[in-house]
Amino acid sequence: MAKLIDLVRAECGATAIEYGLILALLALAMLAALDSLGFTLAGVFDAVSAAMRG
Repeated sequence: MAKLIDLVRAECGATAIEYGLILALLALAMLAALDSLGFTLAGVFDAVSAAMRG
């Protein structure tokens, strides 16, 4: 019974889950930022390419 109470009171598992959620949110934010940056860079390269052609 004491081991069960200790398991419920243990916070290291909860802390690991919290860090995992924070890491997942950061990864999603990075993917969204890189996705929009990719479209912006594609537009810049297209403009440079068109300027060099004509």
